[in-house]
Amino acid sequence: MRDNLFPLYDNEEICWILIFATRVHFAGAGDILEFGAGSGHSTMTMARMNPNRKIFTFDHFQGLELTKKTIPEGSEWEEVAFRLGHPRLAHWPQNIEEFKKRIENDKNIILTVEDIHKLK
Repeated sequence: MRDNLFPLYDNEEICWILIFATRVHFAGAGDILEFGAGSGHSTMTMARMNPNRKIFTFDHFQGLELTKKTIPEGSEWEEVAFRLGHPRLAHWPQNIEEFKKRIENDKNIILTVEDIHKLK
């Protein structure tokens, strides 16, 4: 499947948030949906580069689920990776209250704490 918004990244494993946020900024009007808020860094970057757009970010903050897909060698994509309070992520918020504090000055961020599989 081809990505019409970011065709340069069709076969890339990574798209840096600054590049992504810049492309979103010039893509036109509309709200931004982010699935997986993580530390809030990407959320805040997109919010600040797109101050007139709402950023809806969703996460359950429990980390990644077990997957049957191939995971790139040496990546940190493993079950429960990227959860709040993970011992290898000391620079991340340790709980949801810390996350909310981190994003509180960015008024265009709307956080939904929920497992995306349960959203209706």
